[in-house]
Amino acid sequence: MTIWWQVYSGIILSMSYWSNINISYYSVMFLCREVYYGWYLRYIHSIGTTSVFIIAYYHNYRGLYILGVYFTSYIYITGYYIHILLSYIAFIGYILTWGQMSFWGSTVILSIFICIPSLISLLIGDFHISIPTLYRFFIIHFITPIHCISLIIIHLFHIHISRLGPCAYAFAFSNRLIGYIEMPGMMEVKPWEGMHLLTCPYGV
Repeated sequence: MTIWWQVYSGIILSMSYWSNINISYYSVMFLCREVYYGWYLRYIHSIGTTSVFIIAYYHNYRGLYILGVYFTSYIYITGYYIHILLSYIAFIGYILTWGQMSFWGSTVILSIFICIPSLISLLIGDFHISIPTLYRFFIIHFITPIHCISLIIIHLFHIHISRLGPCAYAFAFSNRLIGYIEMPGMMEVKPWEGMHLLTCPYGV
């Protein structure tokens, strides 16, 4: 649910953002100061990233150490790639504000890939971070969540067909699943319960 909030707020924020290194920082300041409730949308989007990762780490802990879903390879693989994509999207979004921290953060992280020939010029469009870099990062930051949502749908599909979803509680003992307790109707109740719990902090 937090990812849907991120997508919704990101689409609205993109209407007032300019992906140019000369004015991108000022467009963020204009968004916060001049756009009606722009500051609210910006902080929902930035703080929402933290809530996404808190829930993702809790979900990983619950899936790996309580339910033992690493026995179901499709759930494990799709969850792994979702986590990698979320980290990638968050890093690209951190660069888009183009402050000092964004510039030096991107410089340090991208310098890791210097050892791979021609990869830096392919990623950033030049031999150093310049105007094409922010254009490419904005496009990647806008398109990658679509791929991430498709992976989440596949992940949910495999969870529900493996009977490890909200419609069943699994007990793990000695890293093996030893039984299920059927919970009819939980598939309908759980998403609304989660939406209620996540929208309360945004309302405050």
